[in-house]
Amino acid sequence: MIINFLNINKKHLIFLIGSVLSGIMAGCASAFFLFSLDFLTNFRENHLSLIYFLPLAGIAVVWIYENIDTNIKKGNSLIISQTNGISSGIPFLMAPAVLMGTLITHLFGGSAGREGTAVQMSGAFTDSLAKHFDLAKDTRQNLLICSIAAGFAAVFGTPLAGAIFAFEVSKTKKYKLFLICKVLMASFVGHWTYSLFQIEHTHYSLGILPSFSSQNGIYIVLASICFGFAAWFFVFSMQFFSVQFKRIENPYLRVFIGGSIVLGGFIALGNSRLHGLGVSTILETFIKTESPFSFAFKIILTAITLSSGMKGGEVTPLFLIGALLGSALSAIIPLPMSLLAGLGFVAVFAGASKTPIACFVLGLEIFGFAVWPYLLLSIVITHFCSGKNGIYES
Repeated sequence: MIINFLNINKKHLIFLIGSVLSGIMAGCASAFFLFSLDFLTNFRENHLSLIYFLPLAGIAVVWIYENIDTNIKKGNSLIISQTNGISSGIPFLMAPAVLMGTLITHLFGGSAGREGTAVQMSGAFTDSLAKHFDLAKDTRQNLLICSIAAGFAAVFGTPLAGAIFAFEVSKTKKYKLFLICKVLMASFVGHWTYSLFQIEHTHYSLGILPSFSSQNGIYIVLASICFGFAAWFFVFSMQFFSVQFKRIENPYLRVFIGGSIVLGGFIALGNSRLHGLGVSTILETFIKTESPFSFAFKIILTAITLSSGMKGGEVTPLFLIGALLGSALSAIIPLPMSLLAGLGFVAVFAGASKTPIACFVLGLEIFGFAVWPYLLLSIVITHFCSGKNGIYES
């Protein structure tokens, strides 16, 4: 009887073990990645002249991808396609390629994020393990959803948002209880595994929140319309520059031109606040009124960096773009700067990614439950004002 029970549930048992292993691999990979990223970011900040080598660094990143597997250029889109059975699998070499490419991009000041790297590493490790054990196609697809959740949860410290994000971004219709439980498990295991390395995530505080009133609600709506425009402009810029750079057939010339434009932008701005990841700048937006044009500069620099061939994610730049805009709006909207920066932080990402539920939960995990009415209103308005296209179209 026990044997029959095990035979009946063998597939579920394999899926259970796979989701746990996916979380462990995502947590370990994310810890190594963020430790390395933090070290290289600090090194660059102490050696700002490295930015002048960004065009050459871009060539190195393209060389890695051209000589490993050109299929991995698709990045997150390849992972998402595989969750729906559209692609033939995730090459293992995607993990070291995206790790090296992202670290090089950040070391030399490219404007990029980190979540794409964590998700791609997690997906590559998980799918390679699934292929090694010759798991069924649908099991592999479901394990990739687990890997997305685990990678996102580990890199941001938001396990509930990570699980919801995986479902929203994969556009899966398979909302079975067993799958939901395993995705949640992978997400929490990834978060807990990361925490074992004692590498802390950045903490943000909104301070004392004002009472939620009809007048404050109107202010939130006005700010969120602006957040929606920023999200739309980011997606538009990514699509526009991708099309323009594809006109340049030689990938090395393409990234050299893109790196040179970004370098010129940084020189014109005359500071390093929009270089790289920008976490320290995000923290500043909660206490310092920003220029009304900073968010637009960050959008263009990020779009050129990623569209020309350098590597990294879009989420943290979107966090910064929203926080910069929210901080700038505090000069004309009578709400606390920290609240507007925090709402922009989450809402712009929600509008650009088309993952509003995950972003609402992410905001609660980062800022606390007290912000929920402001956050809910802001995300809804931003979502409807940001257009129909998003950054995760595969």
